[in-house]
Amino acid sequence: MDELERLEQLTFSDKEKNLERDRDLFLLQCYTTLAFNEVKSLDFKKHIELGQEWDWINIRRGKTNTLQQIPLLPQPTSILEKYNFELEVPP
Repeated sequence: MDELERLEQLTFSDKEKNLERDRDLFLLQCYTTLAFNEVKSLDFKKHIELGQEWDWINIRRGKTNTLQQIPLLPQPTSILEKYNFELEVPP
């Protein structure tokens, strides 16, 4: 967790916005246990269910094709809110 917190606190210049996005994608993967291809195929507005106590990601896992609900902790929620739930994943 210390490494993730240090990574979260890195700041980037305006020229390095793509690095900031890549860092946020990596952190999102760490906090949600989603693989890169799962994050890439995720429609954040469609697959996120807002609840009273927890928000959830509802997704079919890529390797097993099983439906899974993943709770959204505060860290990934703040990342998604930062991008208005439209986080662009590079090819």
